[in-house]
Amino acid sequence: MDYEFLTQFHPRIINVFDKNKDYWKQSNYHLVIEKSSQNVNTLGYVYKGKAFFVINSTSFSAQPGTIFRITPGSRLDIKTSAEDCLHCYSIHYYYSLIQWDGAKSQAVTGEEGLPLPAYLHTTEPEFYDLFRQAHSRWQAKKIDYEWQAKFLLLSILNKVQQVYQTNKEQIHNQNDVIQKAIKYIQNHYTEPLNRDILANYVSLSPSYFSTLFKEQTGMSPMEYVTKLRLDKAKQLLLSTRLPITQIASGVGYANAFYFTRVFRKHTGLSPREFRKN
Repeated sequence: MDYEFLTQFHPRIINVFDKNKDYWKQSNYHLVIEKSSQNVNTLGYVYKGKAFFVINSTSFSAQPGTIFRITPGSRLDIKTSAEDCLHCYSIHYYYSLIQWDGAKSQAVTGEEGLPLPAYLHTTEPEFYDLFRQAHSRWQAKKIDYEWQAKFLLLSILNKVQQVYQTNKEQIHNQNDVIQKAIKYIQNHYTEPLNRDILANYVSLSPSYFSTLFKEQTGMSPMEYVTKLRLDKAKQLLLSTRLPITQIASGVGYANAFYFTRVFRKHTGLSPREFRKN
C-alpha cells in the first residue's frame, strides 16, 4: 500500500465490532461464510486468544497482534477454541477512491480491497488502542462518532503502512545478508569454513544466521557449503583426470579419506566409481 492510495482513500464505516467469547460461543467457535458481502471490506485486529484463518486460498494462524483484512466476496473459514478463544476488533466499511483534477473530482468505488497482504503480525501496542477507541466511539454514538471512527481507521491504515514498509525493508535487508553470505561461500569454498566464520562475516549470531539462512534457502549454511563443494568435485571428476587427493583439496577438503566418505554419503558412490560410471 502506498501513500498515493491513502491520499485517494475515502471510507464510509458501516460498523465496528468486538468479537469476543460470547460471539464465538454462539457459532460453536467455528465460522464459515461462503461469500462475504459485496463491496464490504473488513479490517481486523486480534487482541486476545488464537484462531486459524482461511481467507480464500490464504491460511494463517492468528494471535495477539495479528492484523487481517477481508475483501468483498471472500470465502471465510475461522476456527478458534473455548480454551483460547479469539477476541478481535473488526471495522467494516465501504470505500471510494477520490481522484482530483484541479477543482474537479471523480469517485471510483473500491472493489479490490486494500493493497495489502491478507495478514501481518505486529508487536506495536498502539494498534490495540486505536481499534479499541474506534469500537468505543462507534458504540457510544455521540454526534461526531462517524467522523471519529473514520479518523481512527485512517490512523490505523497509516500505522499499518509504516509497519508494512518496515517489514519489507527488514526482509530486503535479510535477503541482502544471506546473498552476501552465499557470495562469500562461492568465493571461499576451497578454504576452511564453518558456521561461526560465516556468521561473523555477516555480523550475526551463529544461531540466528543459521535460522535465517535455512528460512531463505531451505538448507543450513554448511549443507550449502557441502553441496557446492561436491558439485564442483563432480565437475572436476568428469572433466579432468586430476587425482582424487588433488580434487579433494581443490574443493576444500584437506583429508581425501573424509572427502570420499562425504562424497559417498551424498551420491551413493565413491569419487572413483562416480568418475568411472
